[in-house]
Amino acid sequence: MRVTHRMIVDTVLSGLNNNLRRLEDLQRQVSSGRRLNRPSDDPPAVERALTYRATLSAGEQYLRNIDAARAWLQASDTALASATEALQRARELAVQGSNDTLGLDQQQAIATEVDQLLAQMVALGNSTLRGQ
Repeated sequence: MRVTHRMIVDTVLSGLNNNLRRLEDLQRQVSSGRRLNRPSDDPPAVERALTYRATLSAGEQYLRNIDAARAWLQASDTALASATEALQRARELAVQGSNDTLGLDQQQAIATEVDQLLAQMVALGNSTLRGQ
């Protein structure tokens, strides 16, 4: 086969065009800081990137759920600890009030404190966290 001058020129131009296209792709990658700018750049890599992004997003959501659950548990634990203290005080007052030797003033003081403990228990039962 005879190699003509035109064939050589076409081969060189084709190689130059391929090199320019590759250079353009590399410059786009460098300027954007991303290897994948369009899905057509590398479809399998785009699929992997989307899968990684979805996995990362799910992991972040799990962490947010854990933080919310911890906050709820801590608020519940605090409320239950306060309720336990109030119930223990109410028990002490019940034992103290069962004494027949108490005067009317002492009984009224116990009744007032029991009413306050009841109000405290209602407030604890209506506790909220972040508006919920």
